Amino acid sequence: MTKTEEEQAAAGQVETVTVPRLNPPSMADSNIESYFMSLDFWFAASGITAQHDSRKFNIVMAQVPPNKLTELRGILEAVPEVGKYTYIKAKLIEYFADSQQRRLQRVLSDMPLGDMKPSLLFNEMKRVAGTSLSDAVLLDLWGSRLPPHAQAAVIASTGDAANKCAIADAIVDSMGLRNISAIASNSPRVAPGSTDAPAVSSIAAMQGEIAELSRKLEQVLRFRNLRGESRSRSRSRRSYGPRERDSADGPCWYHRTYGNDAERYTGADVSVIPRGLRSAGAKPTSMQLFAANGTPIKVYGEVLLKVNLGLRREFSWQFLIADVTSGIIGADFISHHDLLIDLKRKRLIDNTTRLEAAGVLARTNGCAIKTFSAQSPYAEVLAEFPTITRLAPPGTVSKSAVFHRIETTGQPAYDNRGQIKTNYNVLNSTANRLARAAIDEIAGKSEPNGDGDYIIAVCMQPSDRLVTTLLAIWKAGAAYLPLDPTFPANRIEHILKESRPVLVIHEDYENLTVFGETPAVAYADLRQKASPLSNANLLPEQMLGAGDNALALVLYTSGSTGVPKGVRLNHETILNRLQWQWNRFPYSETEKVGVFKTALTFVDSVTEIWGPLLNGMSIVVVPKKITNNPERLVELLEEYKIERLVLVPTLLRSLLLYLPLQKKKLLYNLRIWVCSGEPLQISLAKDFFDYFLEGVHQLCNFYGSTEVMGDVTYFVCESKKQLSNFDKVPIGYPLDNTVIYILTPDLQPVKPGEIGELFVSGLNLAQGYVNGRDPERFIDNPLAVDLIYSRMYRTGDFASVTKGCVYYEGRTDSQIKIRGHRVDLSEVEKNLLSMAGIDKGIVLCYHAGELDQALLAFITVEKGSSYKNGLQIEGALESKLAYYMIPQVILLDSIPLLVNGKIDRQSLLKMYENTNNNDDSNIEIEYDYAGVPEHKLAMAQALFTTVGQVIGRSTRTKISLQSNFYELGGNSLNSVITVTQLCQKGHAISITSFIGAENLAEILDKMYANQKHIAEHEQLNGGAPKDHEFEFEYTMNLTAQPLADEHKEDAINILTYSFYEKADLERWIKPLIKEQDYRDILEDIWDVLIEKQLSFVIKDRSGKSVGVSLNFDAYDEPEPELTNNLVIIFEFLEYVEKPIREEKLPQGINQILHSFMMGTCADLSAQENIEAMHFMESEVLKIATRRHFTGILTTNTSPLTQQLGSNVYKYETMLDYQINQWEYSDGSRPFGKAPEDQRVIVHWKDIRKQH
Repeated sequence: MTKTEEEQAAAGQVETVTVPRLNPPSMADSNIESYFMSLDFWFAASGITAQHDSRKFNIVMAQVPPNKLTELRGILEAVPEVGKYTYIKAKLIEYFADSQQRRLQRVLSDMPLGDMKPSLLFNEMKRVAGTSLSDAVLLDLWGSRLPPHAQAAVIASTGDAANKCAIADAIVDSMGLRNISAIASNSPRVAPGSTDAPAVSSIAAMQGEIAELSRKLEQVLRFRNLRGESRSRSRSRRSYGPRERDSADGPCWYHRTYGNDAERYTGADVSVIPRGLRSAGAKPTSMQLFAANGTPIKVYGEVLLKVNLGLRREFSWQFLIADVTSGIIGADFISHHDLLIDLKRKRLIDNTTRLEAAGVLARTNGCAIKTFSAQSPYAEVLAEFPTITRLAPPGTVSKSAVFHRIETTGQPAYDNRGQIKTNYNVLNSTANRLARAAIDEIAGKSEPNGDGDYIIAVCMQPSDRLVTTLLAIWKAGAAYLPLDPTFPANRIEHILKESRPVLVIHEDYENLTVFGETPAVAYADLRQKASPLSNANLLPEQMLGAGDNALALVLYTSGSTGVPKGVRLNHETILNRLQWQWNRFPYSETEKVGVFKTALTFVDSVTEIWGPLLNGMSIVVVPKKITNNPERLVELLEEYKIERLVLVPTLLRSLLLYLPLQKKKLLYNLRIWVCSGEPLQISLAKDFFDYFLEGVHQLCNFYGSTEVMGDVTYFVCESKKQLSNFDKVPIGYPLDNTVIYILTPDLQPVKPGEIGELFVSGLNLAQGYVNGRDPERFIDNPLAVDLIYSRMYRTGDFASVTKGCVYYEGRTDSQIKIRGHRVDLSEVEKNLLSMAGIDKGIVLCYHAGELDQALLAFITVEKGSSYKNGLQIEGALESKLAYYMIPQVILLDSIPLLVNGKIDRQSLLKMYENTNNNDDSNIEIEYDYAGVPEHKLAMAQALFTTVGQVIGRSTRTKISLQSNFYELGGNSLNSVITVTQLCQKGHAISITSFIGAENLAEILDKMYANQKHIAEHEQLNGGAPKDHEFEFEYTMNLTAQPLADEHKEDAINILTYSFYEKADLERWIKPLIKEQDYRDILEDIWDVLIEKQLSFVIKDRSGKSVGVSLNFDAYDEPEPELTNNLVIIFEFLEYVEKPIREEKLPQGINQILHSFMMGTCADLSAQENIEAMHFMESEVLKIATRRHFTGILTTNTSPLTQQLGSNVYKYETMLDYQINQWEYSDGSRPFGKAPEDQRVIVHWKDIRKQH
């Protein structure tokens, strides 16, 4: 019996075999399962067992292509401690299998013949499908894509795939229909001479010409419609990756041969190159091209070329060889490679990689090559309808009977603080893809709700992605339902449970359990799923509900029963409101940009978004942080020359307080001001005309509610003289197709001047509430004559009519408006009384509709309750109510009652008024000056008393250095009032500094520092205004030395530490970058740094290097080749800098000194760090002045350098950008987890006056 190996080993009889070391198999995403099968055998052969779990995991991850790591970030973050290999194996198979499925889908539906030879189409389909499909199946799919006359011949033929391909090629060639092949022989093809060519009958010629025109139209229309999303990237001026080369000798053959003529696009249909030595002996083929004037152009064959356009990918294309003088890139090349020509910005955009290359817009004598003759009978048709085959010129407006179709020509669709996000073409294309992806998510899983509506909820912050998502929802045939991400969980849960949306699209919303059983998908995931889908407009039968859904959106408002209710608004309703606006307040010729600043849950957002977009304008998306800061809001409105603005009276008052404090008149371009959401006080309207010009600026008072599409009446304030005729601002006159009724309780009209309840009828009415709630609000109209007025809405508002003008007279119920939001006191009260430990309570509104309006809650607590003050209760309410619904809570020992046992509301309001609001000079507020230095005491007294007087009745606790202005009861409005009063008292402090301070101690320090600097300057300059640089008292005895090799180690150590350990951007992607990455790039550019002599190190008195500053000429910078993930950082910086550098700053060499990197030593104290930074800044200024630069450009990502740049060094802020909004070229958001207040600022300092 043969012994086993174990037995032989025990007996010492087994020979030792040396196994050669094997390399692990290479990962191939085309067959990932085979890779893992091979890898498991390799593990066994190498002695790597299950006990080596981490080692197996690391071996796999080392083979994942670097460009895939970002996409796999979510998978890597969830790797378990045990079973790492099993986990990553399953996830990678799933991930790459999905990629294979997308390739298969492309074969099945997305690979038309287009401008390829039939044989090449078959080969391409086979390559993409891999082993997934047999030749027989592929032949059927391929045959269905051929022209009809070729299909019949192929079906009738026998033989293998090669034989069928040869037949199809011959037929298409003989018909003269073949255009440009994607891949073919490198040698020129010589067509048979005329004696060998088959005769073609006149009928066949006519058929050929018709088929040619059809194909050409299809090709160019595809060129118009199939555009992917593009985004600015810096690739024209500097390259952060390996540069493509056709060979090691330099540029590609095409560029080497034709030089500057290589990249010429003239609007030609096809791509051609001139005859050269390579085709000198070739005979003309049967194919002919035509110049714009109809002159025939001979064709001598074709040649495959690889074109380098500076876009980091290879462009292979079959060029025709023809009688032309220079190479021409045609529409065939542009369309096939998914490129876009941006004539305005002179860029070539690659929609596949989202990269750009710079071009030159110049007149040329190059031919406009055409594939059909000017004598063709179809030439007249194309001349009459040029947009069939050519993009419409800029400014062309195309009207559509379909309301929600966005035109695909015109200006950029929206803009986010200086960064263009997309244009109309991309907006339409992306929305179509997202719509299809959303339908795929929903299909077969969800039914319409009880009202028969398909609703998709949106839980996203304002951004370009939000606007695209809303349009996609409409294109999918659904209505959108906004969910504010700041809403408390219980409010979102109620909305979803009642409205039953078929899907929730969210963005970085962490508490996904709130969505319950409602299907939810992240925007990034939906965008990825949408990428391979068609971007064509959806047909009605492809939409949800076959396109019959008339509902446009659902907005939830505060309900009279204490429960929020959803308002259902139709497309027709929105259209009526917009058409009235366009007719009554048309956009001017100079009005190019609108603003979207209102919360999506508020009805005014509808007109802010769709009003401009449906008129071919741009919109700028304004974050809430800017809206709440009058200083920054004014800057934005001024920058974009905004001409109309919708705002609540509270915000108008803030702006009117801020504007007179400025040195120059601002917002002159803003001609139309629309107040909505709250009653407009006549005193505020008069204040408006103290600043703005009568006859130039209009102040409009719009009245309405969500149930009537926001506005149903309007009044235009034109002058103070006009307003002197009114005791209060009217709400005015009805909109088009709208009737206003003032009725008695039995629905009879009141007499002129009498007060009744206001009812609305007409096209502005909503369809009703979700689930048919509160049917008594939408009733039959007994006074109607016309059917369009057969229903009317009971507003719950009192009103009166005098001389045809309507006046608002208050509410019939407990609803009020707070900053434009409807708030029902019963809803606030219900949530308050549901809290454990609360005994009794009531919610009231003090001076509803007035400027000093206050939402108040008077309560008593149960014995033993943990609540000791109102602030604790307000904090607990944050989890139950929206922020604007939280009242000021006042704790009482008992609540006063009337003799009938009801709560004495008037006594409570009088108690509040007497305590807090009757006489501001007698407000009882406790001031605590503990910790205030003696030399700052007077200033602290001015600060504390001003804060106390402004907040007054709302002050919750004593005022001290540790007090936070907003915790005391402050808000954005009274912060402006406080700053205004402090400035009037001679204490300098900016609104931004005041708003950004953590407590009053920080505000006091800033006020004192400002006063000290002003006093020092006036003393030195005899009282002259201060305008010189901030002066610094140095203690470190610093010196600067030009960068040299001896500094290399110190400089690299300092910069690596500064940017890897401390930088604000890098910390969000640290798992993806290594310390060595920075060392590599600095090594790469070191010689250039020394050569340019614009960089330096600084040393202290001991000779130690304590700081480094790297600087370049912005138009003469090195091109580091990055093969690591620092490319993310560099692409982001280029993204924010590029528009500023190219569009707003001087152009050319020796104009812009780019302060590129600046870092300090790790062991410096905070004070030393600031001193070193300030010294380096002064040295950069010296270099720029000495070398005669126009100015200095720098991008600051840390709060310290931002503050120094803006407030100390007096740089101009060219861009202030929220970093978590940025998308990398792969669609991910590397800084997505950064807080909203983390920003990057692009600074510019013009130094020409200092030369």
